[in-house]
Amino acid sequence: MAAEHGGYDSSEDDFDYQQFVADEFNNPEHSAPRKRPWWWFTAWLMILVLIFPLLIQVMSLLKM
Repeated sequence: MAAEHGGYDSSEDDFDYQQFVADEFNNPEHSAPRKRPWWWFTAWLMILVLIFPLLIQVMSLLKM
């Protein structure tokens, strides 16, 4: 069809994009790893550890 309008005609016209996507991305062996719940615990713990000195500073300023 593309050759009729002066375009490039190739044998790739029969390419099934939907089948390609299904084959490439619906494979459970290649899926992204799930996030484990302990990562959330670690993240919150790190946030608390990093904010704790700031909280101590603010509390010491409020006591004055």
